[in-house]
Amino acid sequence: MPRDIVGATQEDTDTGEDREAVRLLVVEDNDVTRRLLRRMLEDAYQVDMAEEAGEAIQQAEEEAYDVFILDVNLKDRRTGVEVLQAVRRMEGYGSTPAVACTAYALDDHREHFLRAGFDDVVAKPVTKREILDVVDRRLEEPTSSEVEAPEISLSGIELPPIPTTLVEVASLASSPESPDVEALTEALQKDAVVSQWLIRHINSAYYSMRESIDTVERAVRYLGFQPVCNLILTKVIGESFSGAEEPEGEQVQQYIMKTSVLAAYVARELSKEIGFEEPGVAYTGGIFAQIGRLALLEDEGETYVDLWFEEQDRSASFRGPPPQGQEILHFEEDYVQNGLAVGKACGVSDKLQAVLRAHHRPARTRTAFRPLVPVVAMAFKVAHHAGDLGDENPWDGEEALTRDLREFKVTRHVVEGQSLSERKLIASVVDIVEDAIEFVDEVLDAA
Repeated sequence: MPRDIVGATQEDTDTGEDREAVRLLVVEDNDVTRRLLRRMLEDAYQVDMAEEAGEAIQQAEEEAYDVFILDVNLKDRRTGVEVLQAVRRMEGYGSTPAVACTAYALDDHREHFLRAGFDDVVAKPVTKREILDVVDRRLEEPTSSEVEAPEISLSGIELPPIPTTLVEVASLASSPESPDVEALTEALQKDAVVSQWLIRHINSAYYSMRESIDTVERAVRYLGFQPVCNLILTKVIGESFSGAEEPEGEQVQQYIMKTSVLAAYVARELSKEIGFEEPGVAYTGGIFAQIGRLALLEDEGETYVDLWFEEQDRSASFRGPPPQGQEILHFEEDYVQNGLAVGKACGVSDKLQAVLRAHHRPARTRTAFRPLVPVVAMAFKVAHHAGDLGDENPWDGEEALTRDLREFKVTRHVVEGQSLSERKLIASVVDIVEDAIEFVDEVLDAA
């Protein structure tokens, strides 16, 4: 085809001058592909290479990069999605372009990786022209740190039936500016099983009632609107999403429920410390944050449980939540997308939908949803940072917890615009977690 050679030469020269200052980090675990990508890119850009997730994250912390090119499947069952999420949490990388370089090349796969936070996707085997064009395009059109994740709908996983009681109570609990005690009472009275449980619970030795309470209305008025909502949500969520019946599946469900209640408790108490007016909403956000994991456990059962262990035959030790990248590769959805779908099905408020969407990357949430999202995100971090919640001190002591809280980037987002300093906030969290485990045990025993 005819071409304007003079114009093209000038354009290439300008691009070359701009490229000299651009630094790329390429993460690829295959030796041959890694050498090939370096050869394709090093004439145009400064290129650093990494072959596994930990190395890539460390390099991103130590150096400054303009573009990330990430393989999806990496060594040790880690993924490029996991690397991307770690990088996004670092200071200065909220809008840095990231490109997935992967053999998962179907249109559906591309959409999943874009939802996971990548700005572009190139399919292997990649050509030099293609990779250069993609990098140039991303540099010209960088992502914006203010843009929230796109609206998500489930395609790969069907949600289990959502109980009507969960829908009604979740909707009421997420908008408690004017707690509607009558509406809550009416919702519970329509569910005979939940009503009977609530009455048995309030008459148990735990509350040491002088006179027995025999109606839902009296139970709600005695305990209060938000505590009843929290108890009912914990019970109904735990019973509604319990499809994995084998011992390992029960272990996963127990972990999710314990860390959810723990996150809810820390979020509520943290909200009080900073003067946030809706601690009940923060609690509900903590309870709901992982509901997408329970939905995966219900629908995909045995396969999903495999991802929680060091080896898929479960012969190795329990390792906790799998990277979201593995969820996407196995199910074409991750727990965040699932959770948002459950939240919408339950009719929760925009605030709680923001929690479901952004609790794992609070820096990118809109101002309208702060400090709620950062508060829940910090509580979520604390809950998952704990070791075995059955240990006497799962946080390894006050000094260890304080040190790790300082490293949480989310801490600064909680104190942003607040009168509380970061140091005082961390001290408050250390005090809060002292009572947290006892609270978790009490709530789960009650439910």
